[in-house]
Amino acid sequence: MNFVVSSLFQAMGNSMPPLIAAGIRNGLSVGLLIPLSRWPGFELRWIWWLSVAAVAIQLLLNVWLVRREFRTRLVFGA
Repeated sequence: MNFVVSSLFQAMGNSMPPLIAAGIRNGLSVGLLIPLSRWPGFELRWIWWLSVAAVAIQLLLNVWLVRREFRTRLVFGA
């Protein structure tokens, strides 16, 4: 779904919002992974769960951004 929304933004000529969402996903993943890796009992599967959560957050952010973009660009007259 993230790829679809990113392609939709690219088709509309505005590829910055999905780039920002991807940056937030990466920052969130790395920002949480570093402290988690220092916890006792840290396991590799935590990385996978963190990745799933980060992609889900990116999806929600992308959907919100595309809805906002449609509201501003698709204004129909009365």
